[in-house]
Amino acid sequence: MINARGDDILVHPDDTSVCSTAYGSSGDLDEPSGSHYGKHASGSGAFEEDSSSDEEHLLDVTSDDTPLLHHGQRQCYVGKRWVLTITACFVCMTQYALRFDLSVAVVAMAGNVTENGDDNGTIIGPEFSWTKKEQGYLNSAFFYGYMGMCLSAGWVVGRFGAQRSLLISTLLNALVAGLTPVVARFRLDVFIVLRVLQGLSQAVAIPSIHCLLGKWSPRKNLALMAGLAYSGLSIGVVLVFTAGSVLNANGFGRVSPFHYSGDNWPSSFYAFGVLAVVVAIAWQWLAYESPAVHPTISREERLLIESDLASDDSEELREYSFLDALPISAFFPAHIRQRLAVPWRDILLSRPAWVLTIAMTASDFGLYTLLTCVPTYFHEVLDMPVVTSGVSAALPYMGQSLTSVIPGLLVHSPRWRRNVSFLATRKLFTAISFCGAAGFLLGAAYSQNKTLAFAMVTMAASVTGLINGGCALNHIDLSPRYAGVLIAYTNFYGSVAGIIGPFLADALTPHKNASEWRVVFYITAGVYIGAAIIYCLFASADRQPWADGEQFQKKSASSRNGHRSLDSNRAGHGVT
Repeated sequence: MINARGDDILVHPDDTSVCSTAYGSSGDLDEPSGSHYGKHASGSGAFEEDSSSDEEHLLDVTSDDTPLLHHGQRQCYVGKRWVLTITACFVCMTQYALRFDLSVAVVAMAGNVTENGDDNGTIIGPEFSWTKKEQGYLNSAFFYGYMGMCLSAGWVVGRFGAQRSLLISTLLNALVAGLTPVVARFRLDVFIVLRVLQGLSQAVAIPSIHCLLGKWSPRKNLALMAGLAYSGLSIGVVLVFTAGSVLNANGFGRVSPFHYSGDNWPSSFYAFGVLAVVVAIAWQWLAYESPAVHPTISREERLLIESDLASDDSEELREYSFLDALPISAFFPAHIRQRLAVPWRDILLSRPAWVLTIAMTASDFGLYTLLTCVPTYFHEVLDMPVVTSGVSAALPYMGQSLTSVIPGLLVHSPRWRRNVSFLATRKLFTAISFCGAAGFLLGAAYSQNKTLAFAMVTMAASVTGLINGGCALNHIDLSPRYAGVLIAYTNFYGSVAGIIGPFLADALTPHKNASEWRVVFYITAGVYIGAAIIYCLFASADRQPWADGEQFQKKSASSRNGHRSLDSNRAGHGVT
């Protein structure tokens, strides 16, 4: 963009990628005047983004920034928040690929295999003679470890930092992947322990990303950034069903030492383990805890992020203690609670936090029921063979990864931000996701056509991706600082619901007939619809009084009113 003097200047930092050249007399990029985006002229028109009074306040934040460009130098600047988002997407992809790799590999590990890898090969028995019950122990061991760590995950993220916690989690998962072939051949009980440890390490992943989004996302970019980051979860499952299936069948090739009779399955664990190491290196290189500590972020982008967060980070909270990992500390005496960094008592007494917990628990209950029990329904009631094609098994997750980005694209448009508030956006996408999934579940229950039934399952799984524009982001609305703590807390209840859902379905279908399975679908649809009603009636997108810790609560009434006024103005403009 050309300013009034004819120089090329850095354009609005809200763009994902911008290129600019500076030709100022001093050799550095000219500082914008009047506002932190400056007064730009294009043709005969001009515009001004912010008032000068706001700029005087904002410039104090980044007065020590160095110029981005030098004289005669052309450089392309990519927003650091988008670099973080894409890197987080790869981390999510790797974490979920490692989580579900065993679910695909167990077919080759405990099932019949072809010795020569072709149709003329000799069928040989499985390497492991695990029973269905023992396979169930292996699959559930991960979730027991995950659930056991959920309540402490927020403390871990707060104590050691989100960027570092996610780095360690990814490296530990890479180590588990590398040890899996060795441990699996050693003892089953040791293998189960290894799966529990993997669940423990992955419990900090989502809280870490939520915490980073709270520090890096302007509210108008939040839905898009979260949608892009969390789409990696579905992409990871797709990767397992496609690339993982190929590796389990063929290994690395006949020249590989891993390719011999019935022994191709370790290749998927090694491949995804190496991928995790590569992603961890990229994460350490590209991801930073906050804009304030990023060494190369531009002044304009840092101003954009920190001004839109409207969070007072000048006063740091006390160091996290172990008691901060325990919600029960809410009932400790007042003199102990005052020394804690996490205001658990305020969180547990917060109606918006409980409404959010109900919505996230219903989401996990429905999702686990959808992804684990519906295929069983097809097999038992519709006499549909288990889908073995990698592409067919991955279709629901492909749809989910695509729909998870849709809310961000819609919300990112200026027209949406002008006309729809934060709260209306959260309620809208939550209602569409929950009610849509409930409707498709009921349609699948009554469908006797195999193609139509599979289409219903695919649509039901796909529409759940819209939750990334709804209640899945509400943790950050309520408190960016404690977003990691809140998501860890709600994940605990979600994990319990994820275990109860499949167990309930099994208990309600002893005769495996259509009428019994309809009861399961009625209950799941009822949970979805009930949670949608509760969330739409009682949810809040306002920053809570406890959002910034005890120092925030001790501020003067005028300061607190100023924050509320700022949030109200933004909600009125519908910036999401």
